[in-house]
Amino acid sequence: MKRGLLRRFIRARDGAAALEFAIVGNVFILVLMGISYTAIMLWHKSHLNWAVDAASRVAAVNTSVTQAQMTTAVNNYLTSVGMDTATVTYSVQTQGGVKVGLISATLSETMTVPLLSTYHLTYSASARVPQI
Repeated sequence: MKRGLLRRFIRARDGAAALEFAIVGNVFILVLMGISYTAIMLWHKSHLNWAVDAASRVAAVNTSVTQAQMTTAVNNYLTSVGMDTATVTYSVQTQGGVKVGLISATLSETMTVPLLSTYHLTYSASARVPQI
């Protein structure tokens, strides 16, 4: 009798799909979470780049722009898209006889990924613009 019960258990296919999903589903959900968090990080990096590019246009048009104005230009853009403010540096140097405005921004963030860990991320972007 025990031998027949074991054979029926091995041949039975009831619930096979649920068991397969239980095994594969967890990995699938983790991969989706990884893709989502990678997309969020790329979104933050691209918006920081766009904020620095927008500030570089301000420096290209107005050669007497100040550090405070550049910081305001970058951080206004970042807050308009729902991000934290960045640390901005702006300086004017002469390179090859041409004045060049150097703009750089750094944004630090803490991201907690459920079931994994907490990550401290630092994004940076920079741009150079001629001061004509």
